[in-house]
Amino acid sequence: MKRFKVVSIHFCSDCNLKCQMCYRAKKREGNPKPFSFFKELIPYVAELTDQVACLSKDDVLFTVENGCLKAKKINEIDSGTKILTPNGIEPTEIIKRETAEKMYNISCNGGRIIKLTENHLVKTKKGLAAVKELQIGTELERGTEIKIEEIDEINVAKELTRLGVKHRIENEKIIIERSKHRLPRTIAITPEFARLCGYFVSEGDKRGFSFHINEVEKHKQVMDAYKTIFPTIKITNRKQISTKSGARLEVSGQKCQILLFRKIMGFGYNARDKSIGKAFFFRKERIIDFLEGMYGGDGCLRVRKAGLSIEYKTASDTLAEELRILLEMRLGIVCSMQSGMNNKRKIGDRDLPTTTYRAITIYGKENMRSLIPKIKLLTRYAQFIDEYNKIGTKKFSNKKFLSKEIKIKQIIEVKKENTVYDIKLKNKPNLFISAGNLVVHNCGGGEPFLHPKEVMALGKTCKKNGLLMNVTTNGTQPMKPEYVKDIEMVSMSFDKYKQPRLKDIARYAGKANQLSKHTRVGVNFLIDSGMFKRKETLPMIVKWLFDNVGVERVFALYPKNWEFIDIIPHADLYAALTTLHDHFYIDDLTSMILTEKKYSGWKQSCHYGKDIISINEFGEVTGCSFDGPEKAILKLEKPEDILKIKDIKMEERHTCPYLEVKNE
Repeated sequence: MKRFKVVSIHFCSDCNLKCQMCYRAKKREGNPKPFSFFKELIPYVAELTDQVACLSKDDVLFTVENGCLKAKKINEIDSGTKILTPNGIEPTEIIKRETAEKMYNISCNGGRIIKLTENHLVKTKKGLAAVKELQIGTELERGTEIKIEEIDEINVAKELTRLGVKHRIENEKIIIERSKHRLPRTIAITPEFARLCGYFVSEGDKRGFSFHINEVEKHKQVMDAYKTIFPTIKITNRKQISTKSGARLEVSGQKCQILLFRKIMGFGYNARDKSIGKAFFFRKERIIDFLEGMYGGDGCLRVRKAGLSIEYKTASDTLAEELRILLEMRLGIVCSMQSGMNNKRKIGDRDLPTTTYRAITIYGKENMRSLIPKIKLLTRYAQFIDEYNKIGTKKFSNKKFLSKEIKIKQIIEVKKENTVYDIKLKNKPNLFISAGNLVVHNCGGGEPFLHPKEVMALGKTCKKNGLLMNVTTNGTQPMKPEYVKDIEMVSMSFDKYKQPRLKDIARYAGKANQLSKHTRVGVNFLIDSGMFKRKETLPMIVKWLFDNVGVERVFALYPKNWEFIDIIPHADLYAALTTLHDHFYIDDLTSMILTEKKYSGWKQSCHYGKDIISINEFGEVTGCSFDGPEKAILKLEKPEDILKIKDIKMEERHTCPYLEVKNE
């Protein structure tokens, strides 16, 4: 099916201005489609818009399967799998496709790295921006706490049925086939059980648990938990033969251990495959108990010149990624991640090879205050905790670790990947990874805010379908905050025809500045010949729009169908503006002229019908919004007719018919 980056919808043609250059100023006879038609059209448009937000096969998403959280590479995920999003847990569609787009590694503070295509939109503090627009220091939006359904107990009988394990129930106890041990029918997630789960993630395997021989309190807690929860399973404390300082807690019911912790709780199978599993869905109080067990096993508290920190080391990449998500999205505790390498070493009579690890580190006064009193089992570092409590944060603080801001440190172009992956959420807007869907309301000759109720309804419908809506306006109508709450950007037209006097320009600036408090604001800047009479005129106006008016984007448009301007001699000026201002853009026509240095007969075809289609108020579909009804490639009788466009072959345009071509 054809996919488009922009679908331009004109649901109205009426306007409160009569600009002499407007190509749609004349009222057309006939009956336009009712507004309900365009509202019903949006879900079908969502199927046509191009998924320009593409991820590398190495990028990680967080899946939720059988109630367990699991970090997986995107090429390991099937369509229909539920994933974690800022809105909760949603099923996703994975679209694998070929691409020639550039790829970039985006590195942020805290060890956050992701690989994206140049057109992928990421959420910054100021709104969505394409990767190619990002800069060093840009602050990105961080995932915050989300609403999920928390769990208070594990229905063991139901889980065993799901796994196909043969068992029977007697007196609320489960007897597993070929096992003499019994499991409870349900297990309440008590502090003891949550802590035991944490110990298993850090120190557990199918046979038992490994600790330091002096960690008597931890041994006792694990053994007491087993006696309470699994009274038929015997657990033995014995010295580990292979090391002088190690001790083993060995369980007699290995089959039960494997079923419960590995398969039901989803905690993984070995040191490099450990996972958070169902613990992500514990209540917050029980998550703290779970972390007490985890940090009691592989955690430590460090005091350096930089300050106090809590660190957790693991050989499992998935566990490291999941632990950061658990801390930040369930507890609101910001952390950083580093990678390291353990050199060859000898423990007891074992020779260990060189291995890699991940370290999750928690810094900062706020984080430490909230976590230190609760991670009680950092007993080896009790003196540091006491010192911390005595002197407060005068010594153990470092400003660079206190900020919750996520800022870009490095942007590097990397080797292109022929195959990339698009993510489309089925029920919610694609706020996290699939923000590339774009619907543009581009009302040349019309003023959408004459119809605020319709604008709000379209915005809400677009958001529901995971599309971004941009509204083009002449800026003369009232634009209340509620009108734009579901709109990604409002683009205000700026030209000598709509703002001919200084007071009009001042009114425009005031309107744009006020509007920027409620949504992103851009400028559709129509170039005219006066811009080039003095070399400083165009740069001065662009600078004023960015610095004084405070808009986020300036989109310079060539005046089609109106005035011929020879812009080729000014190519260096356009290049300078794109260098000086990261969000100064030019339209496709300007790009074609400046790239090929001629006004017609281009080698490459323009965007007509390739990246963009236009739907007018009569339901006529064209490859360019300037095309009249005689150029319509499809007439929509009902909204779903738009999908027929997949069977239509578009012409390629190597000359713009709406440009007064200069004799070359």
